[in-house]
Amino acid sequence: TADLRAFDAASDALFVTYYPFAADGTVPDPSIVFADFARLTALSAKPIYLLEIGYPSSPVLGGSEAKQATFVRNAFAAWDLAANQIRAVSFTRATDYSQAVADGYAAYYGLPGAGATEFLKSVGLRSELGMEKASFGALRTEATARGF
Repeated sequence: TADLRAFDAASDALFVTYYPFAADGTVPDPSIVFADFARLTALSAKPIYLLEIGYPSSPVLGGSEAKQATFVRNAFAAWDLAANQIRAVSFTRATDYSQAVADGYAAYYGLPGAGATEFLKSVGLRSELGMEKASFGALRTEATARGF
C-alpha cells in the first residue's frame, strides 16, 4: 500500500497487474475481486488500468475451471462498480502454457516451486490445446453484455 501511494503521488494514472493469491500460495475464493477492486480504487482517485488480471484453474493451487469462470464474471461485476475509475481490464492470456513453456518462464523469472508452473500453465482461458474453458465462455458472455 505504501509503495502504491508513492507511485500514485508521482503518476497521472495507475497501471496494475492483479492475481489474487493467499499467503500460502493458493488462490482465494473468486469473490475476493470485489474487495480487492474496492481497496485498489480507495487508494487513488486517478484512472486505473489493469494491464494483467488472472486466476489459475489448477486444482493444485485451489483453483478450478468453475472458479476461474466465476472469477471472470466477478471481475466484470466489480469493474462495473468502479468503471468511472478502472478504465481497462485485460485478462492475462487466452491460452495456457505447456509444461515445458511454463517451466521455462518460471526459471526465467526465478519463480521457485511447482506453484509457479501450475499458475503459468493454468491461468489461460483456454487449455494448452486451445479448447475453451468455462472462463472463455464467461469472458465472451460478459464482454458481449457490455457491448465489447
